[in-house]
Parts: sequence; structure tokens; C-alpha cells
Amino acid sequence: MPILTLIARSNDGLLLSGSVEDDKYSISDVQEYEKKAKKIIENTKKSQDIRLHIEDPPFYFVYIKENGVVYLTLCPEKFPRKIAFCFLEELLNEFTTIYSLQQINSTSVPYHFNKFENFILKTKKVYTDSRSQHSLSQVSEELKQVHSIFSQSINEILNRQKNLTKATEKSSSLLEESKKYEKAANDLKRQMLFRKYAPLAAILVIIILFLFFYFFYW
Repeated sequence: MPILTLIARSNDGLLLSGSVEDDKYSISDVQEYEKKAKKIIENTKKSQDIRLHIEDPPFYFVYIKENGVVYLTLCPEKFPRKIAFCFLEELLNEFTTIYSLQQINSTSVPYHFNKFENFILKTKKVYTDSRSQHSLSQVSEELKQVHSIFSQSINEILNRQKNLTKATEKSSSLLEESKKYEKAANDLKRQMLFRKYAPLAAILVIIILFLFFYFFYW
């Protein structure tokens, strides 16, 4: 289950809301990890929107940065990382629905939106329930299958496109060859006509010349 959850502004690290599970862990341990969490938030100042998990046995951090706000939680190693990200996404969606960017950017008071802790606690309870975890894992598995089917479909389309391209290339090649063959056939036809009628034409020219000279010069 999420042990420590913080929502903070990325540009200056101002904590906007949060929740700490201190029943099962010593205060010193929680404080130590809270310091680490704040350091992580500080390091997101220059980064773009991102989703990341950081191993820190026997725990790990996951955080989402979006629109200048960091949503971070600390979880035990055995807690599924996908569910931790789902938990943060739930917080992100609700927080951005309730509070505008203008409200978030204008405050200078730490934990100004601490009423949001009630939602954090309720959501944490849902996401730590074993049945909820099972349902989320099942949904995640189904999404994997859909992604696999989608990838397969895309690959099939790409293969079809590849085959179509090859067929088009072959068709273009055949068309070019056909044009070359047609030109060669026409050339051959002209040569055959020339060979066939050239002798007759030559004889005809000789007769015309003979008659011309006979009547006009003799």
C-alpha cells in the first residue's frame, strides 16, 4: 500500500497536499523517506512531463509530473507498480478537476489544498484492497492482450502494404517492359514493310525516271 503520498508544485517544490501512513512504520523512517521524496520533487524542476519509478529497497518511489505538478508516492517493494501508477493517475484526475492551474500556481502556502487528503485516503483504501488489486491486474492483462492484437493488426497492415508496394513495383516494371516491347515491335514492323516494298519502290522510281528522260530529253 502507498506509505507516503505527496502532491507538489514542480518549479519551487511547494507541497500542495499529502498523506502519510505512520501506523506501521516508525516516524524516523517516514521522515527519512519524506526527505528523499522532497529531493526527488526538486529534481523534477527542469524535467518535462514524465512518469517514473525509483527503486529504494525495501521500498520504491513512483511519480507522475504533469502541467507543473508532481504526484508522488512511496510503496513497499511487493506492492504492484502498475497499481501504484493507477493510484497516482486517480489522484491526478481528481486534483486537476477540483483545482485550476491558476489556483495551483497562485498559492504560496504549504499544504494549501490539504482538504484533498481525504480523497487520498479514500483512494488509497480502494487501491490497497486485494479484490481491487486483482481487478486492476485483470484489466491491465486485458489491455496487454488488446495491445498485442492491435500490434498484430498493424503488422499485418504493414505487411500488406509491403506486398502491395512490391506488386505496384512489379506492375510498373512490366508496364515499362511492355512499352519497350511495343516500340521494338513497331520498329520491326517498319523494317519488314521497308524490306517488302523497297524493291518495288526502287523499280517504280527507275521507270518514272526512264519515262521522264525519254519524253523530255530525247
